[in-house]
Amino acid sequence: MKLFPVTKFEKSAFRFLLTKRWIIAFFFFSFFISGFAQPNYDTISHIKESTVYILLKHNFILNDEEITVSGSGFFVSPDGIIVTNYHVIQTLVDVGGFYYPSVLSEIKVIANSGTQSYKPYRASIISIDKENDLTLLKINDTIPTPYLEIDYDENLIESSPISAYGYPLGEEFGVLQRGPEITLSKGYISAVRHDDRGKISKIQIDASVKHGNSGGPLVSSKGKVIGIVYQAYGNSGMNFAIPTCFLKPLIDSLPRNFNDKDSVLVTCTSAEQSTVFMNGKRIGTTPVSTKVIPGVCKILFTKQGFQSCFLEKSILRNTSVNGILNKITPIVVPPSNITTPEKTDPFNYDVSDQLFKEDFNNSVEFDKWEQNTGGQNKRTWFIENGVLNQFESDGLLHVISFGDSLWENYEISAKIKITDKHDDSRAGIIFRETDNGFYLFRIHKESQKAQLAYHSKNPFGWFVLMEKEISKVISNDWFSAKVVVSGNNICCFLDTTCIFSTIAEYSPGGKTGFYSVESKASFDSVIVNKINIKENNISAFKTNNLLSFWFSDYFNQESTFWYPYYADNLPSSFEITDGGLVQSLPEKKTKYCELTKFMISDFQAQYAVSFSGKDTNACFELYFRKDNTNSLSIKFSAIDKKVYLIQTKESVSKILAKNTLPDSFFKSIQLLTLTADGNSIKCGSYYYSFINYKGKKIITSPGFTGFDISDARFIAHQFRMVSVKNLSKK
Repeated sequence: MKLFPVTKFEKSAFRFLLTKRWIIAFFFFSFFISGFAQPNYDTISHIKESTVYILLKHNFILNDEEITVSGSGFFVSPDGIIVTNYHVIQTLVDVGGFYYPSVLSEIKVIANSGTQSYKPYRASIISIDKENDLTLLKINDTIPTPYLEIDYDENLIESSPISAYGYPLGEEFGVLQRGPEITLSKGYISAVRHDDRGKISKIQIDASVKHGNSGGPLVSSKGKVIGIVYQAYGNSGMNFAIPTCFLKPLIDSLPRNFNDKDSVLVTCTSAEQSTVFMNGKRIGTTPVSTKVIPGVCKILFTKQGFQSCFLEKSILRNTSVNGILNKITPIVVPPSNITTPEKTDPFNYDVSDQLFKEDFNNSVEFDKWEQNTGGQNKRTWFIENGVLNQFESDGLLHVISFGDSLWENYEISAKIKITDKHDDSRAGIIFRETDNGFYLFRIHKESQKAQLAYHSKNPFGWFVLMEKEISKVISNDWFSAKVVVSGNNICCFLDTTCIFSTIAEYSPGGKTGFYSVESKASFDSVIVNKINIKENNISAFKTNNLLSFWFSDYFNQESTFWYPYYADNLPSSFEITDGGLVQSLPEKKTKYCELTKFMISDFQAQYAVSFSGKDTNACFELYFRKDNTNSLSIKFSAIDKKVYLIQTKESVSKILAKNTLPDSFFKSIQLLTLTADGNSIKCGSYYYSFINYKGKKIITSPGFTGFDISDARFIAHQFRMVSVKNLSKK
């Protein structure tokens, strides 16, 4: 067979194809072409028409000052449903590090913003997802709207081209009353972030994102939405978007018809005849049924002697809302006295069923364990080389828990090691964990002590019950720890030595787990056994006297231990925001809001409060050591610009001391300090001392603390209490 002759050029081309240079050239050519794989002109025009500029007007509740904020969003349905971020519409304004609640008076949505064909709409909030920072709005008109297609199944790959649409810097680029023109930023997916379980958590992009871009669509080269822009990380160029998988359940929950009123059944499963407030208005006692227009409602369940329950819910269809109210037995804080712990083991018991055992050789089951970091569900624990490790070394509380909340009589043993060099490192075993708190047996590196403490989850705080110096230096060595609990009796062991034996009544039972702060702690060989007591040496168990305590509340929807009521004992409504306990409308009737978890005598309290006394009779009080007929209070009066120390005995009030307030008191946030130490009472602010009183016939017994408001607008931004024993140690 005759072959055609091969030319010199063909030989060179063939040799080129067999070299790595061809592969490299092909790769760069493909990458270059993919960089232009962006939506075409018609698609871009459609995306711009479907992306909206959101303008919101807020009124401060203290002085009615109007604040305007802006963000971005986009239509996702022909009937005017809009997606944006929750932080775009939230009614909180940061002023000097304090969050001021405000009234969202208007939501204005502008389509084709900044152009001659701009179209403004009024809109309402219909659904929220705070955890994932998402919100759905709906325009009040019934006209059809353009909308974007959402890709829930997009295969997100690093280096894929994307486009971010929005209105950065808002009104700074506004055109008369039309709003700013849209900005398109091109870039690539820099990273697809996952959590430790392998689930996608966020999309990192390098497209330019500024303040005002929040809520705008992140669009793939196919012209479909794959994310919602929500965060610019400083000036680093690292920007983030929320994957659309978090949006799907929010959209799937929408009703078919928004014009009909949907019946909402409100019930309370744990406390019958609880009073229910919806959007600040009393609607009855449970069980109660009412009708509302689909949207977001704020619901408060309250009943004396029970935890309050505050919910912000999206009511979109016939919905049953259950408020969980747990009965409260107030903790009476005992006096602060150091006691000598017992050295002998008073328990004589048999081990029965094994409730739990883990050597940390398999990480699959570990993924199911509950983790809590600084009050959030952030996961910071991992298993490596057959040991449970704490990844972070910071000032946050890191807890991982397991077991059953119904566990009562059991022993837990484990090995503990602190590897961090930080002086304040501390780690230990938690036990009897409930929704209210847990006990903790820990080692503390700085003091070289073992401590038994109780942690209150809400309000967040600590009660140090017992402590003892240990001879073994806390360094990079393993400690063998064991806790035995039966009834109210607790024994704590360290390297087979009984460190503590005490009676503690805060919690009868609960789960167990581990704790770490500033320590990069490691844990191993954990075993939990059920126990049967043979014989108790009851005399060896001492009722512990409190060494010190502190707790604080920064007010959010978890602040459930505040009971609001009127002077005539009828329940009232205080709004709880993410940053304040709020009385927004002045009322003639006196309103109280009482911390019902603790009864306290000696303490120092710090309050951050704002107070607007436009009415001539406006006042608010900080009361303490309060029972049914007796109390002490510090009253601030706008009518005469004075502060009073008032004692009420058997319902008869008497002024013990008074002073004149500076003119600036009612015009700014006040950081107040109140110290009650026996018969000595002091109160002041950062700049002034208002009250300094000491008397023999003053009330000294433990009681409740709280706020008393009349004819005033009021916000408690922060609240913190610490025992006077803590102060004396400083």
